[in-house]
Amino acid sequence: MARKTKEEAERTRKTLIHAALMHFSEHGVAHTTLNDISKAAGVTKGAFYWHFKNKLEIFEAIVEEYSAPLDQKTIAIVEQAEDPLAGLFDSLEYFSSEVEKSPELTALFTVSFYKCEYTRELTPLLKFDQQEVAKTKEIIIAALKKLPDSSWQGKQPGNLDFIAAIAIDAVTGVLLRWCRDREGSLPEQVVNTAKVVLSGSGILLTSQKP
Repeated sequence: MARKTKEEAERTRKTLIHAALMHFSEHGVAHTTLNDISKAAGVTKGAFYWHFKNKLEIFEAIVEEYSAPLDQKTIAIVEQAEDPLAGLFDSLEYFSSEVEKSPELTALFTVSFYKCEYTRELTPLLKFDQQEVAKTKEIIIAALKKLPDSSWQGKQPGNLDFIAAIAIDAVTGVLLRWCRDREGSLPEQVVNTAKVVLSGSGILLTSQKP
């Protein structure tokens, strides 16, 4: 019986997480109440408080549930690749493909870009954006560090920190626009944008090498 109760509690927790994410994506974080989330999940407000203290805590659970596994797989693709550039492009393609086909991931990034009003209460949610940028920057820099000098125009590596920052800005812009418009293939747009940025930063792509 205890095991069943634990399983039921976990199902309730996941139901609350999903309900909160979808309500956030439709109405915004600031305009969603705990009553809204509880009602959408089909549970009492007391059940909500059994699992979460507030909206900040459930938002962190949303990130852990949906974004963390994606980040882990994306990093693994880069780390396990024999060719650094191919690994980087493969990881970007995987990441954007998962976002495109997952309603939950699409909702999460839509909330982050458009539906998260950073009031004093919700300012800590900025941490999610900052963490995503930091992790992505680490992935790109790690891949670029593995490139031989022959992969750079002039045989001299560029400023990796600056290149990574520009690439993140460009890819984030593509993701932001896609979450708003839902037009075209997200993986194709993301990978092509990354290739343009890296090529323009002095990196010789395979087709450009002599």
